[in-house]
Amino acid sequence: MATIVTSDPFAGDFGQAVAYSPDLGVWVATGQNPCVAAVSGDGENWGSLNDTHIYNGWSVCWSPSLGLFAAVGEKSSAPDNQRVSTSPDGLTWTGRGQAAFTGSGYPVGCCWSEDLGLFVAVGIRGTGNKSISTSTDGIAWTGRYGVAGDNWTGVCWSPDAALFVAVGQNGVSGDQVITSPDGITWTLRGQPFGVTATGGWSGHDVTWAPTAAVFVAVGEGDEVADPTGSSVITSPDGITWTGQGNPFSGGGFNVGLGVAAGFCDTTETVLAVGWNGLGGVLLSSVDGGTTWTAEAGTFDGEGDKISYGPTSNFVAVGATNVTAFRYNCITVVTQYQRIYGWTVNISDDALETVDPVLTSPQGF
Repeated sequence: MATIVTSDPFAGDFGQAVAYSPDLGVWVATGQNPCVAAVSGDGENWGSLNDTHIYNGWSVCWSPSLGLFAAVGEKSSAPDNQRVSTSPDGLTWTGRGQAAFTGSGYPVGCCWSEDLGLFVAVGIRGTGNKSISTSTDGIAWTGRYGVAGDNWTGVCWSPDAALFVAVGQNGVSGDQVITSPDGITWTLRGQPFGVTATGGWSGHDVTWAPTAAVFVAVGEGDEVADPTGSSVITSPDGITWTGQGNPFSGGGFNVGLGVAAGFCDTTETVLAVGWNGLGGVLLSSVDGGTTWTAEAGTFDGEGDKISYGPTSNFVAVGATNVTAFRYNCITVVTQYQRIYGWTVNISDDALETVDPVLTSPQGF
């Protein structure tokens, strides 16, 4: 029997990214001002934080070997002016500067490679310097790539393919995928999401599914303008991509915003969140992103990002009327939202409404 418990960890705003530290057993979600971060020890009870040194947290990732969260986002107000912040526990944060995203640019996605000992941040170049930056410690950052108009929004590392893959859109060529074996040298990989009369579609997020041995990326487009495009693409090597159709379809748009791979018991499962013009969408795939199933329950708003944590547990965060939800694909589905945002379409559910108390068993 699925259980739905409503809450509001972002206290009226919305979450935009989430990461899990298996070493600490802690989830950290980042989002919009005034609540820039939320911390949870169980994915159910959350504590809100305002002082993370960044104004709008677009992404967060965890480094096991450094024992460090890195959050990236838009600059805070002067004189702080930070675009990266780090924390050893999700509670105490230190601003780390602009990470080579100067001017109007800012990072939107980040990931960590344990193999290389390297953070990679990708984002919007704007009038600034770089759209991709790297760091070995989360403190000192070096700009690696960037052309005018770059808009990279998601990045991941595959230890099996030994490759970083980032998705978004190149400001000159319109390429939607870019790859690197080391975070330093980057190669554009075309427009696998499709091209419309007004330009290319845009990628939003990407993950590596190790059992299926594929990258799975989600993006957006207009199914009316270009019915041949795809909002999901997959690749075994980051170079050759296959469109997997428009599983987010339903309201004239296909907008995949977040994707993560994990395990439901022993079955590798890819979950994706997004929006289709009618409302939010949660999808699952057990074959490496080729075929998708719409998960029961719809939400008014959009799902922005999703992350895998302990076995069979995912946590997603979202915008508009959705704050966050925890998805346990074996026994319990626990979804969090603003009280008015969710329509539950699961039979025999137990629905329990709780006050949005922003604390956790650890006292966060």
